Amino acid sequence: MIVKEDISTFENYLKDASNYIGNAEALYIPENKEELVEVVLNAIAQNKRITIQGSRTGLTGSAVSEGGILCSTELLNRCDIDEDNLTCWVGAGLKYFELEQELKKYNLFLPPNPTETTSSLGGNLGANASGSRTFKYGATREWVEEIKLILPNGKDLHLKRGENIILDNTIRFLDYNIEFVDIFMPQIKHAAGYYLRNGMDLIDLFIGSEGTLGVVYDIKLRLLKRPNELLGLIVYFANKSEMFGFLEEVRELSISNFGNKDDISARLIEYFDINSLNILKQFYHQIPADANSAIWIEQEIDENPDEFLEMWYDIIQKHSGLVDSTWTALDDKQHIEFAKFRHKLPEEVYENLSSKNIQKIGTDTAVESKYFKDYYDYLYNELDSLGLDYIVFGHIGNSHLHANVFYQSESEMKLAKDFYMRLIKYTISLGGTVSAEHGIGKIKKPYLKEMYGDKLDIMRKIKQTIDPNMLFGFGNLF
Repeated sequence: MIVKEDISTFENYLKDASNYIGNAEALYIPENKEELVEVVLNAIAQNKRITIQGSRTGLTGSAVSEGGILCSTELLNRCDIDEDNLTCWVGAGLKYFELEQELKKYNLFLPPNPTETTSSLGGNLGANASGSRTFKYGATREWVEEIKLILPNGKDLHLKRGENIILDNTIRFLDYNIEFVDIFMPQIKHAAGYYLRNGMDLIDLFIGSEGTLGVVYDIKLRLLKRPNELLGLIVYFANKSEMFGFLEEVRELSISNFGNKDDISARLIEYFDINSLNILKQFYHQIPADANSAIWIEQEIDENPDEFLEMWYDIIQKHSGLVDSTWTALDDKQHIEFAKFRHKLPEEVYENLSSKNIQKIGTDTAVESKYFKDYYDYLYNELDSLGLDYIVFGHIGNSHLHANVFYQSESEMKLAKDFYMRLIKYTISLGGTVSAEHGIGKIKKPYLKEMYGDKLDIMRKIKQTIDPNMLFGFGNLF
């Protein structure tokens, strides 16, 4: 076990990708499950707060400690693939890209694909992470079959999906019987607070709990065979009307054709607004000058890619006056270039933040698709009235966009924060979520309170019953 007690030797462990900075009296890096158990049991015995962290790629401060001790899972990186049963056991510290490298050897893949490929599988489970393929495949939760964890009472718990269903609004496991009242749970892409409803699987309470209910060390994931072919398209639009016409037809076709391998069925639908394209034009001069927005599509194909390409171009031609500017990807090299195009945007944003003393607020709200047009118009009306620079991109297939608002002064920061709270309130009024994929952590607690009000006490009661001394993940959610 690696132990560091001099803070100067582990300062980089005291912040995450959000630049939220915490503190700790020591850092522990166990090399196996037995050492992890030792760290956790000692923390419980000494009544010390313990924060578990993986790769620190989160954007909410969830993996950053506020006092007590830090425990990194980075060396708990087992990867045992069962090719015949399309499953694998992974350690909480295994990174997503490391798993992907191993799965390629077996022609398999894990459908949820968080944007940050260096994220840890334990962190992804803790936040119920998702990514561009969530449109077709859902978030991390849908692909977790089993978990092994250490509870705040020091006991081991092994949960298998389907073996412990919550009935009569009572959470039952080991010696726990926790009654709860139903609360509104958006049936959309959602990662804000505990997943909680009657009839759910107990395993789903711990997925997305942000390290507040236990220390997960082993995860069994369900996998899929890789498709034979993959078609990628980046489609450009001259105006909002064109973009919405394309989006609505593709979304409708993809949902109605789910499971049909012979027709249009996108696995991702990603959006770039005009400000995003203006940043990318510095590096991609072939972006059409009169493009107002773009949508990136991927479809899995068993055979006959030319037929699918023809079907897609028929749809593009109906909706886009810039059909001749469409980019197409059919081989691995071209798909890698598309991925670089997508990742270049946040890279440039963070480069500007660090080099020009700029800060930002990033939104993570989502609504049901039937309300998306209203949400979209509200978002842009608000952004245009701020007088601040912004870009908008993200998972438009899930009616989930990331607006990044940039500021350089206290007055501009207040404008940005006030805008975000107005957007939160509007999203809630439409029955949406305050966090679709990044979670709550420490930074977004006011938004979780805004969403649930006094009903947040229902979640807090569960936390206090399972962790009465509030030691695990202190400061997250509550």
